Amino acid sequence: MSKKQILGVIIVAMAVLAVAAAASHPLVDHWGQTASNSAGIFGSKWIHTGSNGAVTGLWGESASISGRGIWGHATSSSGVSIGVEGKSSSSSGRGVHGYTASSSGATSGVSGQSVSTASGSSGVFGYNNNTSGSANGVRGLAYSSNGVGVYGETYGTGSNSAVYGRNYSSSGVGSAYAGFNSALNGYGAQFHSSGHGVWISSAAGKNALLVQGGTKSAVVPTSDGDRLLYNEESTEVWFTDYGFGQLVDGHALVDIDPVYAETVNLDEDYHVFIQVYGDAEIFVSQRTPRNFEIRARTDTNDLNAEFSYRIVAKRLGFESRRLDFAPWVTMENPHAVPTPLPPLPLPDPPIEEE
Repeated sequence: MSKKQILGVIIVAMAVLAVAAAASHPLVDHWGQTASNSAGIFGSKWIHTGSNGAVTGLWGESASISGRGIWGHATSSSGVSIGVEGKSSSSSGRGVHGYTASSSGATSGVSGQSVSTASGSSGVFGYNNNTSGSANGVRGLAYSSNGVGVYGETYGTGSNSAVYGRNYSSSGVGSAYAGFNSALNGYGAQFHSSGHGVWISSAAGKNALLVQGGTKSAVVPTSDGDRLLYNEESTEVWFTDYGFGQLVDGHALVDIDPVYAETVNLDEDYHVFIQVYGDAEIFVSQRTPRNFEIRARTDTNDLNAEFSYRIVAKRLGFESRRLDFAPWVTMENPHAVPTPLPPLPLPDPPIEEE
């Protein structure tokens, strides 16, 4: 029997099986090809016209412990070639849907892998070209009480990240990451680390951290439970330093820490608060960008008293900042608040395998 005859037998057999499986499974525009070392069918097209039930246009199954039910391979070495592509015309449909029936083990409904070493390569890539609305490129959903909607892992030893977000918009008030929490005692974001906590980097002169409607606190354990200690806020951007000194015959010249001096503008007026520990009246007699001088009054009893000081100076580059408006406020609407992201509606339950 020739290869063409073999091909024809396979095609006819598949057509008979398809028609026998369901009357509503018409086979249209169907052609196939057999490889020299297999009986695979390539380039087939199956269309199911049934409008009810969990009908299937194409079904693949493998019993091998490392097999694939359906496998696609794009052999082009250029262009945006796709191994497997799915498309849904339904308003609540899914282009590609993965489902795992196992109730144990680290299973995945959809798994992606990339072996490319090029920057920007992805194991799983989601893309949404809508220019309006709250569309998503990739979305994860978990119904478990301790589940995770989107989960990322990394095992590299460099500057890697388990989850990375980037916002390319050059206007608006967008975010690389956005979180919304509906639980009254929950958190918009939680971070746990065996090393450092959170690192925030922003452009010079911008707000690196904004807290609206709450406090910035440190949690400190005590014998009476964990307690919150709060930040002391200011109307301007100040940096402060503390130290001790001692009078010698009623006089002391205190050098400003040179490293601290690099962080502030000491050409601007700065504050020096002093506290004496002894029977003495002292005052700040002179301030320069390098040091300040403390003297005791001539009728002071203790001319060698110890003292402490606090120096407060404007942060370098932020000298003119004072009670700035929040970035979302306009002069026309000075009490505007940023609109929080609304909770997205839950999608339909996953389509389970029958």
